[in-house]
Amino acid sequence: MTDPWWGRERSPWAIALAGPLTPNGVRAPLLHRSGSGTLASQVLYSASAYTPEWTNLRPLDAGYALVQLFDSLGDPVLRRLNRLPEKVFNEFLRTAGIVPRAARPATAMLAFAASKGAPSAVTVGAGFQVTASAADGSGQTVFFETQSTIYVTPAHIEATFTTSGQLVQELDIASAGETGWLPFGSRPQVGSAFLVGITGDAPIGPTLSMGIELVALEGPPPPASSGGLLITAPLPQALLSWDYFDGGSFQPFEIIRDETRGLQQTGIVELAAPDRWRTGTPEGVTNDTPLRWLRLRLIHGEFQSVPRLSMFSLNMTHAVATRTIRGEVLQFLPGTQRRRTILAQRPIQPDSLELVITSGGPEPQETTWKRIESLATASPSDPVYELNHATGEILFGDGVHGALVPAGFRNVVARRYQVGGGQAGAVDAEEITRLQQSVPFLTSVTNPRSASGGANEESIDQTWRTGPQRIRSRNRAVTTADYALLALDAVGARIQRAHVVSAMHPLYPGATIPGVVTVFVVPPEGETQPPTPTSDILSNVTAYLTEMVAPAGVQVVATAPHFHKVSVRARLVAQKKANVSTIVRGALLEVDRFLHPLWGGDDRQGWPFGGVLRYQALVGRLLAEVPGLIAIPTLNLEVDGVLLGVCADFTPEANALLWGDSHAFTTE
Repeated sequence: MTDPWWGRERSPWAIALAGPLTPNGVRAPLLHRSGSGTLASQVLYSASAYTPEWTNLRPLDAGYALVQLFDSLGDPVLRRLNRLPEKVFNEFLRTAGIVPRAARPATAMLAFAASKGAPSAVTVGAGFQVTASAADGSGQTVFFETQSTIYVTPAHIEATFTTSGQLVQELDIASAGETGWLPFGSRPQVGSAFLVGITGDAPIGPTLSMGIELVALEGPPPPASSGGLLITAPLPQALLSWDYFDGGSFQPFEIIRDETRGLQQTGIVELAAPDRWRTGTPEGVTNDTPLRWLRLRLIHGEFQSVPRLSMFSLNMTHAVATRTIRGEVLQFLPGTQRRRTILAQRPIQPDSLELVITSGGPEPQETTWKRIESLATASPSDPVYELNHATGEILFGDGVHGALVPAGFRNVVARRYQVGGGQAGAVDAEEITRLQQSVPFLTSVTNPRSASGGANEESIDQTWRTGPQRIRSRNRAVTTADYALLALDAVGARIQRAHVVSAMHPLYPGATIPGVVTVFVVPPEGETQPPTPTSDILSNVTAYLTEMVAPAGVQVVATAPHFHKVSVRARLVAQKKANVSTIVRGALLEVDRFLHPLWGGDDRQGWPFGGVLRYQALVGRLLAEVPGLIAIPTLNLEVDGVLLGVCADFTPEANALLWGDSHAFTTE
């Protein structure tokens, strides 16, 4: 029996034939060596055994020339042959329904404005379109569509106050700047409140939507959570109440949704407008203008950190950078026997396509066909199809794998589908300003905050890395590994890595809390070092996992991992006549690569969460990867400003990552 050529048991000869590492950390087998002269050297080596009469193996010999010609013609064949394992793996993933993830759209919070003369609140339905110039500099137009209906009131905020006990203090939120303001003062206590006065002559309702943004303090943003119930924890929990002033007393609002979870994170609050909301002046307020007043009051517990707001705005809702196409009649491509057609717009958001086909006959029937990842798993009667989201091509069954399309004229209709996605939608603040539809008394729109997320189509390398895991999960969150994988699909969140722990909450370390799933998120490397997710990314991850993945009752918490800053102090020994500066630069780069949260570690897939930094592994990595470096007599680690002993390993906090700080190398 020959030695296996793929697994760990492969022989040294097979290891020599192994190709380069693929993106998922596996070496694709090299079926045959290639390169100029490879075939020629093998032929000439075997010539004496097969053609002993050929003795003139010199360049001027005609036979030698034929061997060189064979080598030049055969080498491209060998190169293509060596790509066969890669193609087989790609076809295996495709057959299993694993294709590159579609481009993911960005999300934005929009603020609408209505004319002061509007007789009622202006209804802006779900799917309302606004546009902005693309963020990638292409000059294209990016469409955004609202995700829910919003009732835009012509009222505006006229006055704001904070109260604590008998103390009532006016707040100027319009000129607070990036530092924000304290809605409950610097020392909130039970009874502290934030009062907002709204112009009293404008219609409001049936709901009132407000966007609230917390100030981004130094360091990572606070965890964001969604779904489940408010957890019962040993630490005091702030409980807030939304009320309105009805002339003589405050009455509770009916809360439709509170994405801020009690001012713990940025989001939108939607309240049901009361049937009667009279103007008045609460006790202690020094404002004589008749206004409608709403109050946010601390009624129990305390805040873990004093909330500081940078935005409190009316008439806000979420929007996604997509555009909906409706009622498109599809035509089949010539010569495809009614099996292939192409949508007019692309790229497609795969789950958005609603395809209906009308059968012929005296009693036509309209049937909705279902998208599946691969027709190979379909039976002859299944009304299914495959969709290439990048090209917009639709493939129907052949009667063996998937049903045939019934005969008919213009009977295949894309009732609706959405196009868009990519980094073009990550526009800056105040860039979304154009209304694409006309609604009476609706005057303007803008985005007070930058859009978040937006990722281009997944590369083949990334599909190789995650493909086997996606086969296992099948878009179902059963294990923690499933949550980590599916978090990468979150709309409005660009994520490179995710790590999940169950039954723990980052705000309550050491406590076991059933029903909570915490997702540690690492975005692609960008402006922040180390790569730290924004509050928008965290909110979008929790919203996506709660709505699309998590079972009912599970609370999903997204948070940024803790990063330990690691500095390396080492003495290097270089080869004689080696360029010392080149060796030092190479060592500096290799240390940062080894510790990097995205492509560090032994497998180059990112430093493992909570992974121990071992002195021996770091020394071995430097000696193996830095040319001209022959010895490292001493090496010390300095972690978070604390110098460790010689040859000491470092064990980080649970679920923490490492980040290379400034290093110091000396040479001899």
